Amino acid sequence: NLHAFYDDVFAEFAAIIAAKGLQVERQYEDGIETYHTDTHLLHMAVSNLVSNAVKYTPDGGTLRFSSLTNDRHLIIEVADSGIGIPEDEQDQIFSKIFRASNARENVPDGTGLGLYIVREAIKVLGGNITFTSTPGVGTTFVVELPK
Repeated sequence: NLHAFYDDVFAEFAAIIAAKGLQVERQYEDGIETYHTDTHLLHMAVSNLVSNAVKYTPDGGTLRFSSLTNDRHLIIEVADSGIGIPEDEQDQIFSKIFRASNARENVPDGTGLGLYIVREAIKVLGGNITFTSTPGVGTTFVVELPK
């Protein structure tokens, strides 16, 4: 059950979301409530994307989450009003042990493995992940998984 799955992921971050005063906007499409997949891999991917959005969004910022479909895909989007990713570092963001320079400055804790793991999990699930980012404005990750 996708709606319950997403609610469980957000429950993991409820305390930090409240402490940072983040505004969370969630949109779940009613047409696809059940999705057959490896729940563990999907949880790793979605949880990591939400965690990063929470971690790199300043107090009072916004996090948007949506789960929609088109003819062929389940589309999960995680967008934040966070620090963004410097343009000259965006091509490395899915590399193992890589953290953007502004991420290292603003949030010293981190391994640089999270987005690498997300991309690998999404690949195993037969999907694709892309992103757009503007430094100082935010980042949007889009995951497409086959229906």
